[in-house]
Amino acid sequence: MLKKLAFWALLILCLVALFYRDELRYGWMQAKGQISILMKVADVKNVLKSPTLPDSLKTKIRLIEEIKQFGVDSLGLNQSDNYTTFYDQHGKPILWVITASPGGAVANTL
Repeated sequence: MLKKLAFWALLILCLVALFYRDELRYGWMQAKGQISILMKVADVKNVLKSPTLPDSLKTKIRLIEEIKQFGVDSLGLNQSDNYTTFYDQHGKPILWVITASPGGAVANTL
């Protein structure tokens, strides 16, 4: 009985996967991209010590740290690990935002 139930469950799972293969492929690509980014992040403290990072970018990172500290000190926000890692995009966009309206479409990169 258990083997028969497992067979039918596997058959249904395969049929669902076949029917939703494009969505599954898209989800897999998204997961793979996110994991790739997470594997390449560096601690902000180490990034600020890096001699190869431009000073202009280091200044922006320090500003983010100051804004975060202001939120903790002045606004009562909880201290967290948010914004403590850095992903170097090497000048390439990490995200495309496409907005459509009756007047036309606009594409922005982030």
